[in-house]
Amino acid sequence: MLKPGLAPNDGSDRTPRPAQLELYIGIKDELLKSEVVGVNAPPGLGKSFLARSLQRENGSTDIITSANELIAQYRSDYEVLNPVMGRDRYETYEAYNEAHKLAKSGTPSIFNPLSYHFARQRGLRSPDLIVIDEAHLLVDMLTYLSAHVIPIAKTQVPENAKSEGELIKWCYNRYDRLKAALSHPDAPGALFQEFERIARLKDTLEEGSQNQVFEISKAMVPVGGKRPQKCLVLTPVRVPHNLIKAVTGARKVVGLSGTLSRYDAEQLAAGRSFSYIQRGYLTPKENRPVYYNPVDPELRKDPQTLADRILEIYSANPVPTLVHVTYEMQGVLAQLLGKIRPLVNNTTNKAAVKEKFLRYGGVWLA
Repeated sequence: MLKPGLAPNDGSDRTPRPAQLELYIGIKDELLKSEVVGVNAPPGLGKSFLARSLQRENGSTDIITSANELIAQYRSDYEVLNPVMGRDRYETYEAYNEAHKLAKSGTPSIFNPLSYHFARQRGLRSPDLIVIDEAHLLVDMLTYLSAHVIPIAKTQVPENAKSEGELIKWCYNRYDRLKAALSHPDAPGALFQEFERIARLKDTLEEGSQNQVFEISKAMVPVGGKRPQKCLVLTPVRVPHNLIKAVTGARKVVGLSGTLSRYDAEQLAAGRSFSYIQRGYLTPKENRPVYYNPVDPELRKDPQTLADRILEIYSANPVPTLVHVTYEMQGVLAQLLGKIRPLVNNTTNKAAVKEKFLRYGGVWLA
């Protein structure tokens, strides 16, 4: 598959640094031994350079990255890449279909995880190699997305199902009907979204026929912003290996990340043989100190205590400051810290807020 002895070459005029060359050779060596190679590489090592180099060296290679914003970053460096994302990311249905056609024809392509799974369901070939950037996020993302809320009246799902086996016949039938409906040029966007959900469920249920994957219950749930309706709720009790392998189905897989543990790599392998490569930080330890300054344990959920500590830290060192919080706590802290006008984001404007933070600094309750 990968040609021995070649140095990484991403198609630009950049010469690989010694650390990049060493890691690239290490990845290729491990690919000779294992189906899945997990790589924990620190920031600054140039993971996109390595991913694109692997893709260029072996033509049958797809790149998956965790978010559409990262696809845009790849495209800014490598305009040749064909971006494959959700239908709502394209101005027309024709542009969306064209992206899928280009991927099928062998054009070098980059995907987000859901769009890649969907493309495979639509007939994209199984590649020799998949390179996953931000690989530590993939398994968690798929576990979260394998949870399902299924409206009973709309879908005719068997509402008294007690096991995965009782859902398989219904799921396969709905999968086939949705796939046929998508062949029509005027298929609505909602149909694509439901097909993606059912395709994920199908891959998971194939495993669940033998091993429990879900807890199954009924609940009244507001679906699509409408009034609550009776739904079947499937909550995953573990990472569904079949779903991971359906998304990462290739002869070889490389997972790249700055925070990938050996456990993450094992989960990504989903029962396949795997190797793990760990690389140290490029910057000296004295240049990356970590300060631990906790509040009292009983006050760790008290908004005023947290706001006071954030203000204390920022006032002492007013550099761009990122604070990780839940969405619920974000709004409360934003009010308490109003005089320093912290930045806040929601699920749709994160990229814009990030750009503002990078340009102007301040405090970002992210």
